[in-house]
Amino acid sequence: MTDAQRRGALAYLNNLLRACAYSEGKAFEAVLVGEPSGKADIPPQMYALVAFWLAGEAEKEATLGNVMVREEIRLRVYLRPALGEEARFELEVDSWNAMRNVQAAIRGASTLGGNVTDLEIDTANVVWVDLRGLLYRVVEMTIVLWDTEAEEIAA
Repeated sequence: MTDAQRRGALAYLNNLLRACAYSEGKAFEAVLVGEPSGKADIPPQMYALVAFWLAGEAEKEATLGNVMVREEIRLRVYLRPALGEEARFELEVDSWNAMRNVQAAIRGASTLGGNVTDLEIDTANVVWVDLRGLLYRVVEMTIVLWDTEAEEIAA
């Protein structure tokens, strides 16, 4: 994968998530490329944000001319809880819908605009995360990108 393909894959994923509804009729308030580091990245008044970043490699396999690599992109949907029984119910519905809708959007674009060979999405988790004193309901998943020509083997 070239520098241009890496940039293209990240840009395609960014645009895809900007167009994705996390729940019926509800768009993300922001899409971040990079792991959020705290309140500066996620203001307390923001309810729904999605972020993704490079998380590393999953595995490598050498062929005669190349090394194939599975590269991991971590994706998290951050939902800010509100008080009250109805709000907690809606938070669970939004979490479930976000999990389904984000996965469906990404699976529907499995080459990220022709920039990767293929991708898969590992099992999603829904957890509570404290981000510098603010509590979020988080849907997290790993997108595994297949790069069949990641490293050329020198002759």
